Amino acid sequence: MNSIKIAANLIRRLLKDPFSIALILILPLLGGLLSVFLFSKSSTEKIAMANIEQKSRLIKAIEATGAFKVSIADEKEINQLVKEKKVKVGVIMPENQKTAANGKAQILYIKQDSNVMKINTIIDNFLAGEENPSANFTGEPDAQPSNSSREPNAAIGFLLMFIFMFAGTCMNMILEDKNSKTFTRMFCAPVRNYEIILGNLLADLILGIVQIGMFLITAIYILNLDFGVSALSLFIILVFYLIASIGINIALAGLIKSAQALALLNFIMAGCMSAMGGSFVPVSMMSSDMKAVANFIPQKWAMEAFDKLIAGNSFIDLQLNLLILLLFGAVFFTFGVKVLVPAEDEM
Repeated sequence: MNSIKIAANLIRRLLKDPFSIALILILPLLGGLLSVFLFSKSSTEKIAMANIEQKSRLIKAIEATGAFKVSIADEKEINQLVKEKKVKVGVIMPENQKTAANGKAQILYIKQDSNVMKINTIIDNFLAGEENPSANFTGEPDAQPSNSSREPNAAIGFLLMFIFMFAGTCMNMILEDKNSKTFTRMFCAPVRNYEIILGNLLADLILGIVQIGMFLITAIYILNLDFGVSALSLFIILVFYLIASIGINIALAGLIKSAQALALLNFIMAGCMSAMGGSFVPVSMMSSDMKAVANFIPQKWAMEAFDKLIAGNSFIDLQLNLLILLLFGAVFFTFGVKVLVPAEDEM
């Protein structure tokens, strides 16, 4: 009960801070809008196809989504075009598309994402229709011409950065209380130590979950961003990342005495860790040294979990990623609490 009262008090104080409100409400919306703006300029992906005519129903169905532009290429050129990143996806159609034994297309790509999965679905539907002429092939039934082509990773990357920044703002409040001796006086009160820590943790988690919820509602229902995964799965990944961010910032609050210094360090770390963790540039495109560094950054494990879902893995396959995020939070949280709790001579 005491923990709930402490959490409610901290939430009221945070909501009085304009910067905290901006991190919870405004910046997630801004991140979603910015990602839409960045990727709306290149709304079509290039695809090269072999063993197919330009006037094919399949090509018309693919281009009808508004997300792809198809060109015809020789079968020997497809692999090279994909390697040189001149096209997003290379498709080698079977020579006999009406024979079930040969009715499997070869899909070539560097990194699987929602666009690759979409192409695969359209081609599978087409080949199924060729094998069964009575089937009515209409391409991809749920294709969204303008919105489905947007790359959602940037929106998730922005949100990861804002979640980390918000966790730092919460720790600023604790550090201000510590410097003003308010935090010390709380430990002198007839309240157990764990209730004080739990109250602060609850406040951070509740407001962080509100921030995540605001982002998902805006991105999915207002901006119509197609993440290619269920909203619930994405929500769980982001909550685990939130726990890791809170843990790291609690550790920073225990090491740094100045609230201004903590705010500056948090801002720098949010940007640098997001960049090195694959929030904006995939880790697969980084050097081997940067890949090794990324393993020690929570953003990397959160983005990898998201990419696994995009690639078609089940939620059970995310166990390692979620466990590592939880360990990030637990280890840093334990260290931070040990440092933050006032010594007996201070009380």
